[in-house]
Amino acid sequence: MRGQESDHLRTQPFDYDGDAARRFRTHTRTHPEQLPLGLANHLRNTAFRQKEEDTFVATTMRSATRWLEQNYQHESFYLMVDTFDPHEPWDPPDWYVRRFQKEDYEGPEPIYPPYGSNPMDEKTTKRAEVLYRAEACLVDTWIGHLLKKIDNMGLMDSTMIIFMADHGFLLGEHGLVAKNFDMYEEVAHIPLMIYYPEATPRRTPALTSIIDIPPTILDVFNTEHSGPVEGNSLLPIVLDGGDQNHDYAITHGAWVGGWSPDGGNPQGQVTDGEWTLLLENQGPPNKLYHLPSDPGQNENRFDSSAYEVRRLYDAFLNFIGQNGGPPEMVESFRNRMP
Repeated sequence: MRGQESDHLRTQPFDYDGDAARRFRTHTRTHPEQLPLGLANHLRNTAFRQKEEDTFVATTMRSATRWLEQNYQHESFYLMVDTFDPHEPWDPPDWYVRRFQKEDYEGPEPIYPPYGSNPMDEKTTKRAEVLYRAEACLVDTWIGHLLKKIDNMGLMDSTMIIFMADHGFLLGEHGLVAKNFDMYEEVAHIPLMIYYPEATPRRTPALTSIIDIPPTILDVFNTEHSGPVEGNSLLPIVLDGGDQNHDYAITHGAWVGGWSPDGGNPQGQVTDGEWTLLLENQGPPNKLYHLPSDPGQNENRFDSSAYEVRRLYDAFLNFIGQNGGPPEMVESFRNRMP
């Protein structure tokens, strides 16, 4: 769907100095007291909205239902529905916002907050959390619209449905407002729900990763792999009730510069589901957390658990070495550890 964030969709004049627009200036990225391109275009692109059905997620889900109406009679089909929301800017209809903050609010509207150390006071940080939750609730509503359509069309008995995200977001936790700095649980531990008619509903502690989704889909279609496929099919876990998948899961923010010793700002983490080691863009890691006893990751165990640090870091080195990382990259990361 066109028009999201910095997309140059609409060109009509827009009053960026009006009272409504000025409320967005105080806490925004990347230039405080100015409107960055992503937000400036968003405001102009969404000025036409008159009802909830005009929001991006509603438009996306309604398009998906139309596709189903036209294609559901195929013997098999695959539909990927990617909604940009609840990505910022967070500007859901007011009735969603008031579900989480009933009282009137006066102050800056942090719908497009800056990444990095949290510059907002407690009141504004709470408002950002309210806006995020409201935006997520809007998305839930319209995903429900799609699921209801699937049910009404009689497809629930023959269709796998995978619900997932690409990353989370820090809303003041650990003093940060970000998705691409330290890869705490709020960023890296994302939802994954799989519905399959032949499966018994349950929750599994198995470590999974986004790279497991393609082989899972190929497995469902009983399709031969035409080339190397990273990741493992999750279908045996879904059907057979097992809990073993990966021994370790690796997360990294390679969208800015990739895994280079001095490029971009891609933080990362390696976890076995019990211990999590945060990986730094520059220098050696320095944060280790024990998730069962410290799910909020507030007690750094790096200095007191050297064995776990080494074990997790070696798993990270093995991962990049086995998945196409050149020897010089592996050696560069190896040399970071004393």
